[in-house]
Amino acid sequence: MEKRSIHKKLFTLAASLLLCCLMLELGVRLTLGDRIVLYPRFHARAEYGPYTIRRLRPNARFRHTSRDGSWNFVINSRGFRATREYPYAKPAGCLRVICVGDSHTQGFECRQDMTYSAVIERYLNRHCGTTEVVNAGVSGFSTAEALVFVENEAFRYHPDVIVLGFFANDLDDNIRADLFRMEGGALVPHRFEYIPAVGILDVLDGCPPLRWLGQHSYLYSHLFNTAWNWKKTRHLKNAEHAMEEEYAVKQEDTNAGIALYKQNLARALVERLYAVCRSNNMALVILDIPQLGDGDHSFQSSIPADLRTSFEMHSDVLIASDAVLRDYDGIADLFVPHGQRHISEITHMLLGVAAAKAIERQIIVSRPNGTATADPTGRIQRTR
Repeated sequence: MEKRSIHKKLFTLAASLLLCCLMLELGVRLTLGDRIVLYPRFHARAEYGPYTIRRLRPNARFRHTSRDGSWNFVINSRGFRATREYPYAKPAGCLRVICVGDSHTQGFECRQDMTYSAVIERYLNRHCGTTEVVNAGVSGFSTAEALVFVENEAFRYHPDVIVLGFFANDLDDNIRADLFRMEGGALVPHRFEYIPAVGILDVLDGCPPLRWLGQHSYLYSHLFNTAWNWKKTRHLKNAEHAMEEEYAVKQEDTNAGIALYKQNLARALVERLYAVCRSNNMALVILDIPQLGDGDHSFQSSIPADLRTSFEMHSDVLIASDAVLRDYDGIADLFVPHGQRHISEITHMLLGVAAAKAIERQIIVSRPNGTATADPTGRIQRTR
């Protein structure tokens, strides 16, 4: 009798907790439903040379949902958003492009076949022959992580072109990652591991009920994203504070000193990335991912004016968002209306076509063995 009473109490407690959670879920959906997104992160650790950084969880399938729609993600065995595999050996006569960047490149709030990577592939397959475009975007990726990936892994795929999707928050993310620092005006490696929350995500993604909640529960998503953003903001503040002390960036205006350091770091990272591309006979295309402007339909460049010239000098092509999108400013839905306001599929298409045309100008025609030669300027030049 006593055991039955205990079981009854446990059942009542469990039922009460479930009812409470359901009520909270309903309350969140009614009050915050338009603003909350179900965007679970599926990250895993990756070993690239001496570095341990993150990639998308290999062989994962998951879904993102918000007021604006639902998007499916298919990840291959190498952690790329793709439905097929890419061996290191490049097929003969194939033009291969690898796109690196953050959630905009990965394609948050965008269908898998509508990302700018997919657009580039379709355009080049139609105009330049057999082409493979690898979407190696990872949400949260910094320029520093992109450099590590290209320098230690991407080159093994023998790409002809690297497309770097540069977004405004890369300036902060480079500081968070802290993989490289500026010392005496030079870029130097600082740490060799950056896998934020991957240990936690391993647990959450490995538990089917929690994995289900991440894709279906607004309450769970709200709590998780609140904790994630708090941790992310705290990490940045701590990194900036350490930078003030270690690099004496304190000036009359501390914020100006930090901003200058961030720009110098981004400049140095891009310079090194360009050098890596040149030494491996790869062209570098920098794609300026626009950021939301003052209005819902307006935008502004992600590249600070002080970095524009340097980025132009240290790339084969810089595709500025204002050059591509100016005719659509204030007119088209360049960003998803709600959710996290990532670039829309319209913007993916416009940027993808612009990037593909730039690659087409750089790559004249594929040689029989599928390799490329560099002209004296270091730009990839296909010969007929």
